[in-house]
Amino acid sequence: KNWIRNEIEDSLVLFYTGESRESANIINQQIKSVESDNVRLQSLHELKKIAYSMKEAILVGDFQKFGNALEQGWLAKKITSDSISNGMLEEIYKTATDAGAAGGKISGAGGGGFFMFYVDPIKKIDVIKALGKYNGRVVNMQFTKDGTFGWKIHND
Repeated sequence: KNWIRNEIEDSLVLFYTGESRESANIINQQIKSVESDNVRLQSLHELKKIAYSMKEAILVGDFQKFGNALEQGWLAKKITSDSISNGMLEEIYKTATDAGAAGGKISGAGGGGFFMFYVDPIKKIDVIKALGKYNGRVVNMQFTKDGTFGWKIHND
């Protein structure tokens, strides 16, 4: 529904951490961790449940549930491998949530790249300002019929 898409777009902050990572290495470590540790395997099953919960939240416009699911997903993802997070990512996450983000999750394999935070639109500027102390940057984004895309405005 358009109103749901608009509300979520207005409530997301996409933050490039300024750190790239070797996703293949992280995924390989994750596979080894999951194969040898049942707790880590269970966290993958939890991630699947959370994805369904996020879908349900989006379909009915339950944005608080969506934000909570992002946080649960981040916590579950970190359990799958010690390479998913690091001190810098934990600091960024805490900064965003202290400034008003309800939850967030790193995209892809983890270890760096992009964080997506769900923020009440009233607190969005506060979160963006708080993240300004890091070398990364907030990236403009919007949903399209086929997914999301980002862009950068050049001041030439």
